[in-house]
Amino acid sequence: MVVAEDAAHAHGSTYLGQPAGSFGIAAGFSFFPTKVVTSGEGGMILTGAADIEADARIYRDQGKGSVSANHHVLHGYAWRMSEQAAVTGLVHLRRLGEFIERRRQVAARYDELLAGLDEIEPLAEPDGCRGNYYKYIAILPAGADRVRFRKQLREDHGVSLAGEVYDLPLHRQPVFAELAASQAGAGPDGPSLPVAEDLCARHICLPVHSDMTADEVDQVCAAVSAAYDCLARV
Repeated sequence: MVVAEDAAHAHGSTYLGQPAGSFGIAAGFSFFPTKVVTSGEGGMILTGAADIEADARIYRDQGKGSVSANHHVLHGYAWRMSEQAAVTGLVHLRRLGEFIERRRQVAARYDELLAGLDEIEPLAEPDGCRGNYYKYIAILPAGADRVRFRKQLREDHGVSLAGEVYDLPLHRQPVFAELAASQAGAGPDGPSLPVAEDLCARHICLPVHSDMTADEVDQVCAAVSAAYDCLARV
């Protein structure tokens, strides 16, 4: 079995003390602007396999077998990172520990808040894991009107929630419609995966970023508390 890690969100996260990106033969991380560390765009591949490293370097540079020769040995891409972007990424990387610590402080404050609101459940951190809180995810009660809840937070309290992690599950994505319809036992709209569909419909992401101030955290907590009574009556 070969393990390749999708570690796009996992910068600095660990399981039993082992960092994300070190479990498989290779791992991919994203440096999109919203990630815990960013270079503005792009990403990186981690691997200890010499053949994967060599191929990755070829693919990123238009399929060239060598930087100094105009010989294309594979169908490659223009995935080269600019020096300006790399410098930004290096500065962020040096501060990764600091960024994660602040995010965990914000998450701990949110945990305290939601402990007193029985109907909103934070997504628990599994045993043995230490996450980076790229997102702070919480689950609204069954039947809650998420659109109304978000609207009240934004319009009455000035707190805007970022887009949900996945508001539409993979098996409902248009690009997979033909594949979904071909699955055995699938209905007219494709297969039914009730747990995924339920969580996609009910989760929210409270604001969290690496330089979030105490006043900003308190503002979010006050807004969620104020909107909670409205949510409970839906």
